[in-house]
Amino acid sequence: MLINMTSIIIRGVMNNKARSVLLITGTSSAGKTLISKELATLLVEDVALLSVDDVLWNAVLEEANRMGIIHDGMSIELQQRLVMEHKREVFAVFLADDWQLPKQTFNKSAKSLTDQYGHVVVDTVFGYRGNFDDRTAFMQVMENVSMFSVLVYCSPLKLAQHVIERNGLSGHRQKRDLLFVMKQFPYLYQPAIAQEDSIAVVTQQEIDEALSMVLQHLQEDGVVGVDVQKSIDDIQKFYYETFGLESQSRVAITHRFKHDMVVNTGNLSLQQCAELIYAAYKDRG
Repeated sequence: MLINMTSIIIRGVMNNKARSVLLITGTSSAGKTLISKELATLLVEDVALLSVDDVLWNAVLEEANRMGIIHDGMSIELQQRLVMEHKREVFAVFLADDWQLPKQTFNKSAKSLTDQYGHVVVDTVFGYRGNFDDRTAFMQVMENVSMFSVLVYCSPLKLAQHVIERNGLSGHRQKRDLLFVMKQFPYLYQPAIAQEDSIAVVTQQEIDEALSMVLQHLQEDGVVGVDVQKSIDDIQKFYYETFGLESQSRVAITHRFKHDMVVNTGNLSLQQCAELIYAAYKDRG
């Protein structure tokens, strides 16, 4: 499967330079993609930018084309609209095996780009549903490549706000699933055992406020019913159980994997995050 090269920012050609990957991870809608694009503009040397969203979306378009839902003669806008109208049947093909083929394509593409360019900015999410096999597979493929790993943190309340704001903008190829994004957070984080490992604090109040905002937004969008309320209740329970919030009102948390750097898009602008990452990445040599 070929990647649409218009989704990859590339400048220059590598001439026997050390290969290096700047890995940007975190939850969906935390701000990773915009930070990665800003980093690609700051890295004036040979650089390529690869986003997992682009690779997965290209796979979806190819499958929709194969199913006869879209064809190459259609406008991009029409293709996007038709894919989303048939989202359930198209996505079912990939959900059956947790998007394994597109993920393999993503890993191969990342490795291939490191063989060609001095710097590769990789924007991705690992462990969508608590299964981190995708992270293991990526690390195995990139085993001999120098890597600087950055976690883009965004609190549950800010995540809810970001998704709602994003979904209200025109020009996006698909709306983010609010419930899916909110449920992703507890998969990626865990209570911090040692204070020095803490990257943030989550509270009962914040979780309840975020999920209340999500429920209100879904109701305003016409998504109502017992199933929605049950989903919200299940997600709240998931947060409380994961972070031990049944017995305490607040808890320090950390990511499930170590990173070279953590930036918080709730405290800093995306440009500030990118500039801090760039400075740390360059200082590392």
